[in-house]
Amino acid sequence: MIRFCDKEVICLEYNRIDRGELISCFLNGHMDDPVCVMVNCGRYQGYITYHSLLQNEDTNNAIDREYLVFNKNIWKTARLYFAFRNGRYNEYPLIPVVDTEQQLICFAYEDYDANRELRTLWELQENLDALQFRDIYPECQCVKIHGFNELAYFFAKYLKIQGIPVQIEGSMWEGFFISVFKIM
Repeated sequence: MIRFCDKEVICLEYNRIDRGELISCFLNGHMDDPVCVMVNCGRYQGYITYHSLLQNEDTNNAIDREYLVFNKNIWKTARLYFAFRNGRYNEYPLIPVVDTEQQLICFAYEDYDANRELRTLWELQENLDALQFRDIYPECQCVKIHGFNELAYFFAKYLKIQGIPVQIEGSMWEGFFISVFKIM
């Protein structure tokens, strides 16, 4: 399951990258933290880690430019990214998530333990003879979902299909996903 998290990060403008200052920053208690690189008034460019800086003499080559775009394809794109990344070494377990303007929103990671719940939800949708939500909770008039991740999104979608009113709240639902969700 794809989850999102906020992370305090250090950001710097691309044209102000100084290798010596970066090394000092990392050595002052930030060895496990990424330094986000921005261009043109805060557009996300990539991030540098302590290890990527040490492995590259050129700071430009030390920048990891991978990120996800927060749009309707986020789940598919994130799953493909994490599947691909599992086959290669990457010391940083999170991937930055940007909006369509390339502004940094948050970070994403894959929660392998929660994939079981997603599979159960998908199986319920495939097997209509199985006990459904309304069968188990017939007295439920509405479900309120707070917080946003892949399971929350697909659970809300499942409940809508089952004809159960859903209230959603949380900052990640705002904008694109609320408009998509209202159409379902």
